[in-house]
Amino acid sequence: YSVPEGVEFFRPQKPGIYHIDILPYKVTAQNHPQVSAGEIWFERTVFVHFGIGDEQLAYICPKTIGKKCPICEQRAKLVKDPNADEELVRSLKPKERQLFNVIDLDDKEQKIKIWEVSNFLFGEFLEEEIRNGDEENASFFFYEGGKTLKIRFKQESFGDNTFLKTHRIDFEDREDYGPDILKETIDLDKILIVYSYEELEKKILGVDNEEVDVSSIVEENEKPVEENEKPTKEIPQRRRRKPVLDKENQEDEL
Repeated sequence: YSVPEGVEFFRPQKPGIYHIDILPYKVTAQNHPQVSAGEIWFERTVFVHFGIGDEQLAYICPKTIGKKCPICEQRAKLVKDPNADEELVRSLKPKERQLFNVIDLDDKEQKIKIWEVSNFLFGEFLEEEIRNGDEENASFFFYEGGKTLKIRFKQESFGDNTFLKTHRIDFEDREDYGPDILKETIDLDKILIVYSYEELEKKILGVDNEEVDVSSIVEENEKPVEENEKPTKEIPQRRRRKPVLDKENQEDEL
């Protein structure tokens, strides 16, 4: 991610209760998966490949912005190969992550941070609470009439890994922020660093010996968008996810 100078990440360190405000930003990408450019929204979904190349680095999957991905293509070929290494095939699968603008109310500085978290550990739970809870909770991210999220994290483990997973969300009334907050929240579309097909292919082969210019992250983001500061209240229907039934699927989602 190309994060503005001085912006920090929100990283819960231990189990317990956290109070956070999720704030909206104005979407600039023409290919946002949920809403149109110019609308106000609260999250950016990305897909990430981990452990790529000799240095075991992470790269955003180009399919996040509707482009072809050489890593996904390589994985698709391996899936059809009965002799392929199952662990390798699984490791090449992109993992779904979400980005949010948040203020940690338990932090005395209370400045806007970026929260990157697995959809499995938070987003799925939030979506379920919104769909099955009070209708007014759907506007939790509105700068006026929004809600503070009281989130309870519990520590869980899988193999040698431990992680914090959402176990409860309560929605509490909060003071309004006002439209000026949109000048402070981070554009979650523009911080994405997405390599081209050719550049990412070099990463896979381990032959990237020269500097790569990643300044043109999402070409569509440079197009002008119409002003639309009215938040979208309803959360769009998303694809139905299969329940986590086995250890392999759970590991893929962390």
